[in-house]
Amino acid sequence: MKHNIFQTYDKNPDKFADFQAPNDLPYPIPEDLSNRAKARLSQPTRHMDYPAPDDAKTWGMLKAMTGQALAAFYDDFDFPIDEKLETIAGVPTYVLHDSEVTVTDETPLYIDVHGGALVFGQGEAAATMAKPTAILTGYLVWAPDYRMPPESPFPAGLDDVFALYQEALKTRPASKIVVGGQSAGGNLAAALVLKLKAEGLPLPGALVLDMPELDLAETGDSFATLKLAAANSLETLLAVNRIYAVEHDLKDPLISPLYGDMTDFPPTFLHSGTRDLFLSNTVRIHAKLTEADVDARLFVSEATPHGWFGGAPEDDQYLNALGKFLSEKIND
Repeated sequence: MKHNIFQTYDKNPDKFADFQAPNDLPYPIPEDLSNRAKARLSQPTRHMDYPAPDDAKTWGMLKAMTGQALAAFYDDFDFPIDEKLETIAGVPTYVLHDSEVTVTDETPLYIDVHGGALVFGQGEAAATMAKPTAILTGYLVWAPDYRMPPESPFPAGLDDVFALYQEALKTRPASKIVVGGQSAGGNLAAALVLKLKAEGLPLPGALVLDMPELDLAETGDSFATLKLAAANSLETLLAVNRIYAVEHDLKDPLISPLYGDMTDFPPTFLHSGTRDLFLSNTVRIHAKLTEADVDARLFVSEATPHGWFGGAPEDDQYLNALGKFLSEKIND
């Protein structure tokens, strides 16, 4: 495992050296945060109006715009990545690894399911969001460009991830496979484990749920208490959640894995932040996993919003902890 990857590969470490946070923010920024983190928390509130499901033109424009922004998310970092796009089990999949590491048939495989509210993150954005995973772990990474609504609602994306995992089992033992995802990707990663259990298939050696979107009904405490504090990184997604679920119950465990049976889940690493709107999702599933006697590790980052700080030293703290977990569960 590599250590402090954002600080190691930062192309311009002095970019935020002179940053001064505004004095008129609705919530004060902790003084001991890095300047990059302070800059992230100083961003204005973002609000998005979602078009009707049948408005293909507007959805296309919105997805393209969001995809471009996500694809450029780590432009400040010179990650040494080998990347190619393949079709695996019928699913367009970005295959990545750290170019400074030799990958063999014995190298663990990490299926990294991208975030994006279950509607965004297609194309190159899926690869971009998987780059820190590849650099941190040194594993082979598969980043599926799974189908999404409104064209392909539930269960299309889950079916894609399920097909990809079945193919992974042909290449490595389950104990050498990690499944993980951030936000919406965490939803699909957890739903995949529930589906694997139902199908009687081997479970991955570890599960990583990073700020996961596990409750599409949005019933947790943080959806109320952090509504304003989290608004510059994420607002309610109920409108798109209903587009994803269509006629299905939002509390169906394959749609909202928080409501599933956590018995026999693989060792699980969970991450959230104190300004993450999905904090309650993470806390609640950690409690359920613990009650089910699953090895569940919870890492909560101070003042961190949904989607991290964009490569601040505080993000390295989380990734360093994740690296230790994976070294213990997968490498040993």
